[in-house]
Amino acid sequence: MMSFKILKKITIIPILLTFLCVYNINANEVNIVAKVKNEIITSTDINNEINYLLALNNEMKDLNKNTIYELAKRSMVNEIVKKQELLKYFDFSKNTEVFEGLFVNFFQTMNFNNEEDFADYLKSFDLKISDVKKKIQIETLWNELIYGKYKSKVNIDIEKIKNELNAAKTQEKTLEYLLSEIVFKINKIDELEKTYNEISENIKNVGFKNTANIYSISSTAKLGGNIGWIQENQLSEEIKKIVKTLDIDEWSEPIKVSNGFLILKLSEKKIINKDVNPEEALKKIIKYRTDKQLTQYSLIYFNKIKYNQLENE
Repeated sequence: MMSFKILKKITIIPILLTFLCVYNINANEVNIVAKVKNEIITSTDINNEINYLLALNNEMKDLNKNTIYELAKRSMVNEIVKKQELLKYFDFSKNTEVFEGLFVNFFQTMNFNNEEDFADYLKSFDLKISDVKKKIQIETLWNELIYGKYKSKVNIDIEKIKNELNAAKTQEKTLEYLLSEIVFKINKIDELEKTYNEISENIKNVGFKNTANIYSISSTAKLGGNIGWIQENQLSEEIKKIVKTLDIDEWSEPIKVSNGFLILKLSEKKIINKDVNPEEALKKIIKYRTDKQLTQYSLIYFNKIKYNQLENE
């Protein structure tokens, strides 16, 4: 999950490739696939987006081609919706130094030591460095927009967090969890069980990462739902209790959140030394919980503008 306002870290799933796979759908034929206001999406755009999604989550190659195509189409539409909204507020030619720093962090979290190695990797998917930088810029500005619009609505009980830290201050160690998520919505509450069973069956068949790509409405979807390593004290009491009950590679029952329902998967856990500086520990928890609330506002705002912009999907 990317932080809001000033983004210092981008969490990407480390990729262990079994083989590289580049898609070319109707390579000799360029067709208009969709239109978002005055911007068209062509079959070439879809092909490039498929390769980008595969670069982020190589397990997606195991899905059928029609599913991969629809995922890429949805991803492209969503990106253009965000970009058109951002153009009302930002000059994309500015703040290039900020994006450069985020780009470095992006390829480092994908286990690449330098830009040259990352560029070679992208070539295997017929992608360029500039393709990735454009996407990072859009997501960065989007999070800055959401921060500006909704920061005053964020509600963090700082005293409660302090009490939680004080209660655990005698402990020298803490747990850290590697978590992934699927966030989904339903139209009626009686659809919950059916939808959850469908998602669970899909996880069994194609894995959690691919299922997140297909079902999740969270920004982590294209990353296979990956949230990253989260310290136990960063989680709310409700989420903490649920995660504690999970075995490795097990996923949770649906958890009600403001923008829908959340499924969490525990991939790994480890014992680490606690932050010795209580102020730093407090800042980390506040930041994490703030970002989670802003992510919910981001989904609400995105859905609000999407259907105003979309002419043909």
